Amino acid sequence: MHRVLLTLAALFVASTAWADVNVSGSGSVSVKPDTAVVSLGVITENKEASTALTANSAAMKKLFATLEDNKIGKDCIHTDQFNISPKYVSVKDKEGNLTDKLVGYVVTNNVTIKSKDLDNVGKLLDLLVKDGANHVRSVSFTVSKQDDFLDDARTAAMKQARKRAQLYADAGGFKLGRVISVSENTNVSRPRYYAAEAARAPSGDVPLAAGEQSFSVSVSVVFEIEGNADLKKKAK
Repeated sequence: MHRVLLTLAALFVASTAWADVNVSGSGSVSVKPDTAVVSLGVITENKEASTALTANSAAMKKLFATLEDNKIGKDCIHTDQFNISPKYVSVKDKEGNLTDKLVGYVVTNNVTIKSKDLDNVGKLLDLLVKDGANHVRSVSFTVSKQDDFLDDARTAAMKQARKRAQLYADAGGFKLGRVISVSENTNVSRPRYYAAEAARAPSGDVPLAAGEQSFSVSVSVVFEIEGNADLKKKAK
């Protein structure tokens, strides 16, 4: 279900020859998200790179098992970050100068997960944190088939632009001709984000709110005025 909110601004522009009418209209479609996108992972540290990597791999395997148990398919999971980097701290040498000292290695493995089960995203996030996810980047909500909703907004915007052009035609005593040009601007609101500090959250399902996502289109349409020659004669 979605609702269409229509706003309209129109500008009547007549050239010196009264050749055209330029109107603008806009349409906005608001829909509830149908997909949750969770970005999280595991960060491990150790003096030895191999030890940090082993610990990280074990934790990630546990996370993948949890995702499988919760019916998250492999096609809905992808690794978006993996790296092993040295960790340095600043220390003073014998002369009192600061220098970098290698103290260990940091392994980061991050995955992005998509789920259509919005009602249980909080529960899933809580399970993943309990099972070792200690780096929760974000939880966002989005809409699939976005082009369809943009087309709905386009249709509404064009319909309202034509309606306003006809209003001017009726008031001005002229007939609308063909459409000469159409230009558009589109805007898709960003999905709502949950600033995830889930690793520090108390036990229990993490509260999340999907909200709504809006798709807006504004158009500028130029209509030809029929009977320009007659209008010119009247003007003389």
